[in-house]
Amino acid sequence: MKNAKTLGSVWMVAFALLAWASISPAHAEAQTGDNAVYNNTGTGTCCVKSTAFVDASVFGGTSFDFCGVIYGILSATGYPSAGEVVDARGLPFTGTSMTCPTGTTPWNNGTTYLSNVNSTILLAGGPDLAR
Repeated sequence: MKNAKTLGSVWMVAFALLAWASISPAHAEAQTGDNAVYNNTGTGTCCVKSTAFVDASVFGGTSFDFCGVIYGILSATGYPSAGEVVDARGLPFTGTSMTCPTGTTPWNNGTTYLSNVNSTILLAGGPDLAR
């Protein structure tokens, strides 16, 4: 009988620890610095900066709007013909307006239209505007 009580207590403690571990928040560290990809050139260097990914939030500011930020990235000198992933999920940042001026889009600044610019633009989720 004593062994049954001890075994039951052990199972209760194990269950309590498992339950605590499953609900306690895990500590996670965010990546800092440039995004990186694996470098397999035989140089012994593990990772190198990736130019295939741009964080749009670093280009935001109080004098910019969403369309201007994206247009600036897509029209930049040296933009790769293969395209980039533009992560705009961090906008608005430091007051960047999320309303584009009349006549502008991320591909048109009102006077110049960018055509055949390969890109993938990541947008943050928001409220359902289809109502």
